[in-house]
Amino acid sequence: EIELRKLNFINRVYPSDSNFILIETEFSFEIYDYLSNKGIIIRNRNSQVKNTLRITIGTKEENKLLLQALQVVQTEVISINQPQSLS
Repeated sequence: EIELRKLNFINRVYPSDSNFILIETEFSFEIYDYLSNKGIIIRNRNSQVKNTLRITIGTKEENKLLLQALQVVQTEVISINQPQSLS
């Protein structure tokens, strides 16, 4: 959870006492698509709570792979989808 809060595209990490974490991000569809294409299964929960994804807590190795993929999302996927400023 601490590592997720460090990612600048995550607006909120909901408190949880279970084996999953709900995150809020305006890029939920892009993140879902990217992770799904990488074989990382998460759940898009936009139909229940707007702009959210549910991440199941896995093994240490699975969590490490997820965090690595989210760091790629931050540097590559989201920067592509950000509007460019006019100079």
